[in-house]
Order: sequence, then C-alpha cells, then structure tokens
Amino acid sequence: MIEEVRTLLLAGVGAIDLGDEKVRQIAGDLVRRGELVAGDARALADAYAARRQARRERDVALVRALIAEELARLNVASQADVVAIADRVGALEQGWAALRPDRVTGP
Repeated sequence: MIEEVRTLLLAGVGAIDLGDEKVRQIAGDLVRRGELVAGDARALADAYAARRQARRERDVALVRALIAEELARLNVASQADVVAIADRVGALEQGWAALRPDRVTGP
C-alpha cells in the first residue's frame, strides 16, 4: 500500500507521469484492499487525468512559444511571407510578359 500511495503522490505533484490506465489500476487496487472508497478512487483518477491534460497543454504552448521565438530570432520566412513573395513574383512576371509579348516567361 505504501508504494501505491507514494506513486500516486509523486504523480500528483508531477514528479512522474503515469498513464491514465495505470492510475486507475492503482486506485482500483486500493479500493479492492479497502484502503480507498470507490467514489474517491474515481475522483482521484479523474483529477489526475485533468492535471495531466493541463500540464500537456501548458507544455505544448511553451514549446510552441519557444519555437516561435527561435524562428523569429533566426529571421526565418513564414509561410505567409513565402506566399506573399510568390504572389509578387507572379505579378512581376505578368507585367513583364505584358511589356514583352514576344518573350515567354515563367514555367
């Protein structure tokens, strides 16, 4: 019992990350041994799943922000930048073709 409670406590503070199924298994074991009420076990598993999802969302947002900062620092063109340049090149090619109809431009 001590090991299961220790595992759940560590998982609760984020020291380890357990899968939802493992948390439900540990809680179920505690219920079968009479050390935890079934309703409390469900609440514990649901609370852990909610915390885990919140941590995942926070971590994804942090990684995205770090990537965006690094791309900005490296001055990498965005997809919108590339599309804008392609549109400008297309307009220039059309203008050039209108000025010089005897020459074919573009692919």
